[in-house]
Amino acid sequence: MIKNYDIAIIGGGASGLAAAISASETNPHLNIVILERLSRVGKKLLATGNGRCNFTNNNISEANYHGSCACLFNSLKNFDCELFFSELGVMSYADNEFRVYPVNNNASSVLDALRLRIADTDIEIRNDFAVTDIKSEKNGYIVSSENDSINAKSIIVAGGGMSQANLGSDGSVIRILKKLGIKIAPLSPALTSFKVNPEQVRSLKGIRTNAIVTLYENGKKIGCETGEVQFGDGTISGICVFNLSCLAYGKENLSISLNMLPEVNFRDVKEYIYKLREIRKNAALEDFLTGIVNKRIGMDIIKKNTGYPLTDNASVLTDKDIEKIASGITDYSFKISGLSGFEKSQVTAGGVHFSETDTFFRSKKFRNMYFCGEILDIIGDCGGYNLHFAFGSGLIAGKTCAEDLS
Repeated sequence: MIKNYDIAIIGGGASGLAAAISASETNPHLNIVILERLSRVGKKLLATGNGRCNFTNNNISEANYHGSCACLFNSLKNFDCELFFSELGVMSYADNEFRVYPVNNNASSVLDALRLRIADTDIEIRNDFAVTDIKSEKNGYIVSSENDSINAKSIIVAGGGMSQANLGSDGSVIRILKKLGIKIAPLSPALTSFKVNPEQVRSLKGIRTNAIVTLYENGKKIGCETGEVQFGDGTISGICVFNLSCLAYGKENLSISLNMLPEVNFRDVKEYIYKLREIRKNAALEDFLTGIVNKRIGMDIIKKNTGYPLTDNASVLTDKDIEKIASGITDYSFKISGLSGFEKSQVTAGGVHFSETDTFFRSKKFRNMYFCGEILDIIGDCGGYNLHFAFGSGLIAGKTCAEDLS
């Protein structure tokens, strides 16, 4: 026999858990179930912020969000994420970049607070319930998995995107919504690394350096971020790169440039390297730029811009070579071949388009259907912005759904 519920929440991640709590607090008499694909709820939360759970940011605005639903951030203007967790028993602090963490720097404390609050209610959690179909009926919805089905008067879709599927959603719910005729913005990995020619970065693997990173499309600047850059196996990453990846969505002919001496103007960089040629005239070129940039980066800049063997000494450098080396330091560029895949990305760009939802996260097409979190076409920058939206949108969707049933 199919069990009946007032509200079925599809997805037990950050937004789904928040929606369940909010709906229950709005109307404690409602029969609510969370349907989670994995064997436990909130697994992706445990991996956020390198296991510390950067759950919000104290310097937050609409400018930190991208996608057709970016304006929905304004619906959260009265949402205080720190207060929400304080009332769940989580003390927090902000670092010098306004990122907010639990004081014990342990992501599990955030998930535990949500689970403990849910344990105080009659909310049911059904794990290993991978939704395979949603049918709209006269009095609600039938939500099915391979082995089971439930009836619900209302559904809150918090199924997430396709990123890190082993920790959360696999994108199957988005495909179901698309079959129902809901407009879906094309999906893409976001907050992820850039792929480059592996040969270009083979000698740089494992290096970290601070830089101003500029993203170009067809040679035109489309974004700029400052921070630590990390070179990997055919990839360039780092928080600043992750943020720029949000702007790469749907773009072609991309490249990035690193200025590793952002506080020094180009003329002064060039003059110092002229001076350095005298200081290190007897030093091998492989050591020429140590003290300015990482040694391996310096060697790469010398190779790309002069063609001399690295065993030659610095006295061979011409004035033209100096110009090229200065340019290499302030405009260390790489052609982007693509974005790392969903398995490497923190979030998913695309999802339910803004035209499908109102500012209270109700579906415009289906009665008693609501959306929240990453299922929507919105992505935030790194720094707690995505979890802030997940929790805030979940609370509003849950409250709206419960009130609409009253």
